[in-house]
Amino acid sequence: MFVNANNTEIDQRFLDLSSSTKNFRERWSIPNYELLPWITRPCTVRILLYADYNVTLTNPLPDPFDPGSTNGFDLGKVNQVLTSDPWFWVKFDVTFKRRNQPNSNLDQLDIEKNYDQIWFFGFGSNPTLTPNEITVLDSFMRKKQGGIFMTGDHANLGAGIGQQIPRAGKMRKWPAPNAQPPEWNSTLCSGADGLFQFNDQSDDVPQQLRLKTYPVGFPWSPLYWRRAPHPLFCSQWGPIDVFPDHQHEGECSIPNNFPQSEWPVSSGGYQPKPEIIAWGKVIDPSANPVREVANTAVYDGHRAGVGRIVTDSTWHHWFNINLWGFPQSKAGLNALRKIEAHFLNVAVWLASPQLQKCMFAAMCWGLRWHWSLREVLGAKPIVLGTTARDVFGRYASQCILQDFIWGRFKLLPQLKFQESVEELEFLPQAGPVEDLFLGEYLFEIGSQFQKDLTQDPQPPELNDLVEFIAPALKRSTSKLFETQIKGAELFQELIQLEDEL
Repeated sequence: MFVNANNTEIDQRFLDLSSSTKNFRERWSIPNYELLPWITRPCTVRILLYADYNVTLTNPLPDPFDPGSTNGFDLGKVNQVLTSDPWFWVKFDVTFKRRNQPNSNLDQLDIEKNYDQIWFFGFGSNPTLTPNEITVLDSFMRKKQGGIFMTGDHANLGAGIGQQIPRAGKMRKWPAPNAQPPEWNSTLCSGADGLFQFNDQSDDVPQQLRLKTYPVGFPWSPLYWRRAPHPLFCSQWGPIDVFPDHQHEGECSIPNNFPQSEWPVSSGGYQPKPEIIAWGKVIDPSANPVREVANTAVYDGHRAGVGRIVTDSTWHHWFNINLWGFPQSKAGLNALRKIEAHFLNVAVWLASPQLQKCMFAAMCWGLRWHWSLREVLGAKPIVLGTTARDVFGRYASQCILQDFIWGRFKLLPQLKFQESVEELEFLPQAGPVEDLFLGEYLFEIGSQFQKDLTQDPQPPELNDLVEFIAPALKRSTSKLFETQIKGAELFQELIQLEDEL
C-alpha cells in the first residue's frame, strides 16, 4: 500500500545541522514545481490557528531545531511545515490569532467567510467562549462544513475553549489525569541515561503508537483485504507510528450518547460517530499501571453534511519544545519526517468536501502529465489508474488519495457493501473500482485539454477540471457493472460446458 519513492534511511547530509535539516523543503527533497509548466495552480485551504495567551507563533523561525530559540509553546514548526508547500496540489494559507488580542473573538473574525478550518490550542481552564461565539462556530461547522482541530493538555488545560466547541468538546476527557504520578499520562521514553525525565520530551526518542487500521479498498475489491491506518496516520514512508512524547498528556475519549440535535444524521438515516484511531503507551515506571492513552480521535462529519473534527490528547505533539531534539540522529530525523506528514494530513483531511474535490482535480492534473503516465497514455483507463496511484505515493500518502476517491461515491451503497462482508459466504471480486475511476478521470481530462500530444497543455481552471469528476465516476461504475454481467455470463457457460462433458 505504501509506495516509498525515497529511501527510508536519511542521507548523511541531513545530519549536518548547519544546512538542510533547517530547511524543510530540502529535507523532504521537494522539487521546484514552478519548473513543471503543466502543473495547475494548487487549491488553497485557509487555516486559522486560534490560541490562548501562552501560545506563540514565530515566523520566520530563527532555527527550528535550536532549543530556546523560540518560546517552548510555539507553533512555528507547524506553521513552517504547512506553509512550505510540499505538495503541488494544495497550498495552506495560515493565520495565527490569540484570544487576548484586540477584536479576536470568534464572532469578530467572520470565520465563515475567511477560513476553511480552525485549529484550537486552548490553554485556560475556565469557560471563555460567549454564547454568540458558540453559535457562530456551530454555523461554521454546519453550513460551511468547516473543519475543527482541538487539543489541550493534562487536567482541564484547554477546556476554557475546547470543552465549549460543539461535538469536539465531547471528544476529550475534561478533566484528564493530572500532572502528578502515578495517575499522570506519561508517554515519556527514557533518554540516553536510561531515566525518565521531563527534558526527555525534547530529545530524539519519540513515543510509539498503536494505530487502528482499515481496509484499503471497497468490499468486492481485491484491495479490501489489505489494511492501512486512518489517512491521518499514513505517509509516503509508511505508517505514522510515532509522536513526540510528553510527561503528562491529556486524553481523548468518546461520549456515551449521541443525541441527534448535536450529532447529525444524514438524509439516508446514517449517524456518523467519533472514534479513537491512535493510542500511545505509558511505560514510565512512575506512572502505574502500564496502560494505553487514547491520543487521537476523529469524527467524519462529511457523512452527515457537517465538518470533520480531529482531537488530540496534548498540544505537546505540536509545540516546538517537543520537536527541537529530533535532528540529533538518523532515527530521530526519520521520526520527525513522519510527524511533519501528520501535520499536513490533518490539514487535508479536515478540508470540506468541495475543497477535497478541488484538491483531487489538481492532484490528478499533475499526475496526468507525469512522465510515468506519459508512457502509458494509450493504455486502458484501469492501467492509467493503477499507474497513477503508484506515482501519487511519491507526493503524499496513498491513503489520502483513497480517501478522496471514496468521498466521490455515495455513502449508503458503501455501507451496504460493508454489510455484505458479514452476510455473504465469500466476496465476489469486482475489480479495483478505485483504480478504474481514477483512470477514467485521468483519461477524460487528458482528452479534453491536450489536443496536441507533442506539446505540454496549458493548465485549465480548477473548476473546469472538477466538472469532469462526476461523468468519469458514472462511466467507471457502468463499465464495472457491464464487466460483472459479462463475467457472470461466461461463468454460466463454463458450468454448462461441465454438464455436457
